[in-house]
Amino acid sequence: MNYLFEIHEKRTEPKRPEPEKEETIAPKDESSWTAPIVLGSADDLFDCGGCGGRCHDVIDEYDGQWKVECCFCGLVETHKRIEGVLPETFVFPGGRFAGQRIEEVASTEKGLQFVRWSASEHKNVDVRESCKKFLDTLTATP
Repeated sequence: MNYLFEIHEKRTEPKRPEPEKEETIAPKDESSWTAPIVLGSADDLFDCGGCGGRCHDVIDEYDGQWKVECCFCGLVETHKRIEGVLPETFVFPGGRFAGQRIEEVASTEKGLQFVRWSASEHKNVDVRESCKKFLDTLTATP
C-alpha cells in the first residue's frame, strides 16, 4: 500500500535545545574596594558631559590636565588645569605613597630618599616640581 505520508513505527520527539546555563558571577569583595583619592573639588567650573552637573572632584592631575569626576553621575572627563583652585599642599596622586603629603612621606624611613628621586626622575611633572620645592625649603632652613 502506498501512502501519501510514510508512517513510522517508532516516533521520536524532536529534541528541544537545552537552556543555556547562566554564568554565576562571584560577588565583588567589597573589603578590597578603595575610594579614589580626591585632590580637591572643582565646583561651578565645568559642565558635565553626561548630566550637565557642575559639581566635580579632581581625582588626578598630569601634564597640565585634570581628570575630574562628576559628583552626580560619575562621568570622568579631562579638562585643562586652572591655577589656584586646588590647595597648595601637594598630595601624591598614586603609587606607594598615594594620598600622603610630601612632609608625611619624607618623615618615613626611606621617604626622603623617595622624595629626592621623585624630584629628578618621576614621570609626573607636577610631582617633580613639588618635590623640588620641598627639597629647596629643606636646604633653605638652617
